[in-house]
Amino acid sequence: MLSGRGTGIARRAPGCAAAGIRPLLLQRPRHYAWSAGTVVIALVLLATAGSGFITPLAQIGADQLSRAGMNVDVHIMDNATMIRRRTSKAPIAEGGWSVFFALPDGLFNANPASNYALLGNGAAAWEGWPTSAELERLRADWLNASTLTEQKRICEQLQQQLWRDVPYIPMGQVIKPTAYRHDLVDLPSGFPAFYGVRRS
Repeated sequence: MLSGRGTGIARRAPGCAAAGIRPLLLQRPRHYAWSAGTVVIALVLLATAGSGFITPLAQIGADQLSRAGMNVDVHIMDNATMIRRRTSKAPIAEGGWSVFFALPDGLFNANPASNYALLGNGAAAWEGWPTSAELERLRADWLNASTLTEQKRICEQLQQQLWRDVPYIPMGQVIKPTAYRHDLVDLPSGFPAFYGVRRS
């Protein structure tokens, strides 16, 4: 994911902290590339065709990257092919890639334990394979925390670390409205799940 506004923890989750939420603007990317000792000449962007959510994200991301001065080569494919291709660690010239877009559900990014995009354990992490000892340390601290207050404090630190290490870039959050009978209570927010639901 490349540019937008978001947080590493779902906005309605108990551990979400506002300190980690900020806009990201792609400005002077060539300057940053030079500073890192590399020159970004071209990016291969993997885009999924036919998705009501992911396809527009890829189109917006490609446009933003192009406006920022990047040479973007968009490869459009079905989702299964994209998922298979993004496992490749090959160079771009040999079928590799630079960017892909995904839409994890809120249940999967509701906390540091379930948000696989926040992994910083290298080869075992999500595609892109980021390495960040600090992200890993903070997640371990969150798992060992004994109170919600302590977990929220750690989430705040983790979300700030997300923007330092940038294992991925949240582009925002989609909330799908759900209609249900007025006498049904305790429905979980987000992805439709019906455990714990009861009639009032």
